[in-house]
Amino acid sequence: MKNLLKIIVVVFIALFLSSNCSIGKKINFINYDNTPPDPPYIQGPTSCNITEKVDYYITISDPDGHRLIELYVEFGDGTNETLKKRGTGCTKGWRSGYTLTVSHIWKKSDDYTIKAKVKDYAWDWSDWGTLDVHVSKTKSKFDNLALQDFIILRLTNLLIKQPYQLIFSNIFSTYL
Repeated sequence: MKNLLKIIVVVFIALFLSSNCSIGKKINFINYDNTPPDPPYIQGPTSCNITEKVDYYITISDPDGHRLIELYVEFGDGTNETLKKRGTGCTKGWRSGYTLTVSHIWKKSDDYTIKAKVKDYAWDWSDWGTLDVHVSKTKSKFDNLALQDFIILRLTNLLIKQPYQLIFSNIFSTYL
């Protein structure tokens, strides 16, 4: 009876490990085929200004339907971000088709390529998903305000002061 119970437990564990978990593959207990995840699809602005916080939306998917446990993003300026879905068991992780949000602020104007890859529960990495971004220098707030003040002053001068000056000068000239 004890031997039968041991066999049932071993068979159950073997079936569990051969499902969508990576444990069987990691310890080479069970060999099964796995297709790596699809390259992440990155959406967001393709141009921005330095010091501007920009959000990017990254959709991750796996053709086998495996849960995805890690997203790695490089921003092209020497910085990166890693998001991990912690937990235990095969039901932890992001579902295929899930969209994650990452934010970034560039400090120099240049052309950059955002690259992202994702890892599934079988510990296979996807190919890189990419998005090209052009980062420009920002105009200082002083320059924008100075231009606004100049335009408002000129419009005020043209639309308000000059017509009244003409009217009042005609009135005063007839009475004087």
